[in-house]
Formats: sequence, structure tokens, C-alpha cells
Amino acid sequence: MARRTLLSAAFLACLLSALPAATPAWAGAAYSFYGTTATGATFNRPNGAGNALSGEMVGYGVQPFFVDADATCTLYSVQEGAFDGMIFLYGGAFDPTEPLQNLLGASDDADLGVGSSAILGATLDHTKSYYLVTSAKAAGTNGNFSTFIACSGAARVLAGDGSMPAYDGRYGEVQKGRFRISATWRDFQGGTGSGKFVPLGSQDSGVLWFFSPSNFEVMIKVLDACELNNRYWVFFAAVTSVEFEITVTDTFTGTTRTYQNELGVSAPAVTDTNAFETCP
Repeated sequence: MARRTLLSAAFLACLLSALPAATPAWAGAAYSFYGTTATGATFNRPNGAGNALSGEMVGYGVQPFFVDADATCTLYSVQEGAFDGMIFLYGGAFDPTEPLQNLLGASDDADLGVGSSAILGATLDHTKSYYLVTSAKAAGTNGNFSTFIACSGAARVLAGDGSMPAYDGRYGEVQKGRFRISATWRDFQGGTGSGKFVPLGSQDSGVLWFFSPSNFEVMIKVLDACELNNRYWVFFAAVTSVEFEITVTDTFTGTTRTYQNELGVSAPAVTDTNAFETCP
């Protein structure tokens, strides 16, 4: 394990040194994270060529990320100890029930052999979100891993916290996974529940429903105003008088903002232009 870690660090150093010097037009960016495939989630992983399913139901971890400018990136994973893993790159979305959908690249063993994986020269679009999935190679095995993303052409690689939005809508993610939105409610009869987030095909906006999918209660958006007042803004408008609490989390920094409405009060519009002092 020590040898793998040292070699991967040397690999990253060489990779970064090969990037052009940072300038406004052409810059180098890097990001690293540590994770595990022992998440309790499994999927039928693709094969090493990424053109068919393997038939192996394996554990996996997922890291959403995006770049701030079009970039060419290398993704490199080192797995700990005797654990043998694989990596898969997805563009736009990752659905574990459809493992070949949106799959852009796959890797089994890289230059260090068993326990290392690499996807080289991935061309990434700054308008899209990407999902780096690290899985076990064989069913019944799990382990920990370190992954590096190094890019030329981007100044920053930004990432969420590794969790995918709940498929039942209990929370949603906007700004390419940077911000997570969730809500709880209490009605006049004392009933409680979680708000359900519905994306609008927008990178910054969505709606929430409480009681019925056809009855929207809140429209909410998180805006990038870093160039205006060095903040991310939270705006929402609600058409309800039930009690609710909306939580917005910056998954990059862990900072949260909570907004509440009391039972029986017609919810006022919120225009919080100082919500997150977490730019960039």
C-alpha cells in the first residue's frame, strides 16, 4: 500500500507539472478525494471496455464533480491494500439501474497494475456535471480508495460530497451538485413529511411539493453571484401557509442555511443575497 500511495503521488506531481502555467486563458486544476465502496449500494458494473455489463453485482462509491471551463482531464485511482477496483466516468447523470447509460469511460488496471485505475484524456464540458464511480471488480469484495482528478484548461475542479440525489426526491442538487436542497413540513392536522424536489431542467432552480406531485408548494433557486457581491444567493417563493423548513447546503464547504415558515402564515418570498459567503 505504501508503494502504491507514493507512486500515485509521484504520478500526480508529474501530471500537474505537465499542465501549462496558470493564466486566465489556460490553467491547471486538480482535486483529490478518499472514499470506500462499502456504501451498501451495489450495481451491475460495466466491463473494462465499457461496452457491456459484467454480470458482477459490486459495491461502489460515487463522486459528482464539474469543471469551471472546458478541460482535458486525467482521472487516476489507487485502491488500498489488496483491494482491486475499477473506475467509471459518467456525463450528465449516473443511474445505477442503467450502468451503461451516459458512460464515457472505464478503467480496470492502470500503470501500477492491480489496484490502480486511470482514465486519460477525458474531454469535459463545463456546462455539464460528471460522476466518477469507483467500484469493486469482484462481487463480495470492498475497499477504500484515493482518486485524483487533474485537468488542463480549467482553473477549478469543484465537487459535491459523493452522495447522489435521492431518487424519491427527498433532496435535490443545483449548481452542478454544489448545493443540496431539502425540506420538511407540518400541516394543520399535525401531519409531517419531507418535501419532494422536482428538477426543472435548470442548473439553478427547482420546485418542491408536499402533498401531491401535481401541487407545487415552493419554487427555489440558488444563484451564482460571486462576480456581483462574492456570494451565492438563495431565492424562493412559496404558495402555502403550512409550516415548513427548507435547508440549503453547500456540499463543497459544508455550510448550511435554513429558512422557516410558521404554521398558518402565508409564506413571504425570500431573496437572500447574502446566503453563502463561500465563493468561488
